[in-house]
Amino acid sequence: GWNNAKFEQVPLLLTLGPKPEYKLGNIVIPYHNSRPEFKPSVLQTQSLTKRTIALAYFYGTATPRKTRPEFQQVVNTEYTDSSFRGMPFVVQRIKQWTDKRQEYVYQTYRQSIFCPCLPGDNAPQKRFFDVIMSGCLPVVLSFESRVEGKRSWFKPKRASVESSYPFSKGVFDESLEIDYESFVVQVPDSVDNIKPTLEALLANPEELVRRQTNMMKYAVRLSYGTGKDAHKYDD
Repeated sequence: GWNNAKFEQVPLLLTLGPKPEYKLGNIVIPYHNSRPEFKPSVLQTQSLTKRTIALAYFYGTATPRKTRPEFQQVVNTEYTDSSFRGMPFVVQRIKQWTDKRQEYVYQTYRQSIFCPCLPGDNAPQKRFFDVIMSGCLPVVLSFESRVEGKRSWFKPKRASVESSYPFSKGVFDESLEIDYESFVVQVPDSVDNIKPTLEALLANPEELVRRQTNMMKYAVRLSYGTGKDAHKYDD
């Protein structure tokens, strides 16, 4: 962590990320979601055993980013009923978001094991935090970042994980940090590699449980305790 003397010399800036690499005074915070099931007290009761869908991915922009239609094309040509050990999967473009469709999306997240978070306008995305707090393992594309030896989950030679995600390991004190690599599913470079990566994890139940357990250990730190949950949890 940084000592108080250093903080006193710089302005404090809260950002949704990314921030300049390791810039003092810049703190990346999670996107806020006020849904009642994302309160810290509810997150602690999240079930990981009743997951009936292997993969869930929704996208809905009028002009989808490049990787999103690419992923849809791969799904259309390579994914079959026998993929993911026969478990169903959902990949769907939603052209018009309504309250009913939003409820369907969140319900599907809560039933799914893996939820891809493909590159969008920025790193990270609100989706990343929503799926974690829904108990669904985030799946990201992993590239070399602009910092030697560091990875980016956005685009090649762009912001590192450490500068893009809240409370990243190696940036904060160990008691506050989140070890994203202990649960996030990293897929090298291309959407073509998503299916074999996930099928390998499904074939290794112990590793799957390890990632899920680590994810839920950190999920509360990405939530915002308000009302009766205020000042009670490590949020």
